[in-house]
Amino acid sequence: MKKIIYILLLSSSNICFSQKDSIKYKWGIGLQLNTIDKIFPFENPDAELDFYDSHGAWKNLSYSLGIVGKHNVNERFSLRLKSGVIQVNQQQHRDVRDESIGAPCGSCFLGDLTIKQRRYYISPEVIGTVSKGNLGIYGGTGILYTKYKEFLQEGYGIYYTDETFSTIQYDNESKVVIPGGFSVGLSAFFGVSFHLLKHFSIGAEISDSYVYRKLGGNVELTVSQSIPSNYTATSYYLFSESGFTHSKGIVSFTTIYLF
Repeated sequence: MKKIIYILLLSSSNICFSQKDSIKYKWGIGLQLNTIDKIFPFENPDAELDFYDSHGAWKNLSYSLGIVGKHNVNERFSLRLKSGVIQVNQQQHRDVRDESIGAPCGSCFLGDLTIKQRRYYISPEVIGTVSKGNLGIYGGTGILYTKYKEFLQEGYGIYYTDETFSTIQYDNESKVVIPGGFSVGLSAFFGVSFHLLKHFSIGAEISDSYVYRKLGGNVELTVSQSIPSNYTATSYYLFSESGFTHSKGIVSFTTIYLF
């Protein structure tokens, strides 16, 4: 049963039509909702980036939304173009205290951390379909290009002398800006679709991709403080990654208008 559900939820952004509807409707346009592969884009995060901080639960406000255009060449083959945006938005409220109340506390603090990045993708694809009635099973391959905008991490914390949180020791605000980059490579997908209404079809799919990715560059780190004294310091260092990477298990749900 698990395997059946996995297959039904398989591939990421295509809708197939039954054989008779494939002939009747040559074009389709729709919307696609996707899961996100990696919130944090780098394989080896720098020590300055406390993305893996364990104090406090992450609130994930990220989303991936795209548009899909499709042309049915015949009842077996079709062409598809998908494009969209991935908006990374992770937030965390951190609460760090010593276990014993009233104990000296050099690291008792309350703070907030946010991580943001926007990515744009486009992918032309070729699809093969097997249909029976209103149900279609399809698979295909395409060329996937993704543009990464700058990666931004911002944090603010107030450090206290003890767990009563009555006396502020100092505060700290940090901002890390990492240049973006790009990735390009091949994708493969498999999925199912159902011709729900006369002009509407819904579907789900899973996709994998193998791409060359180049990210990073000259990183800007700004640290500031207002208690006990005011100061701001900005430094720069080089942090980049490049190479081939494999992304798998991206699940997508699509609805398409047929005409």
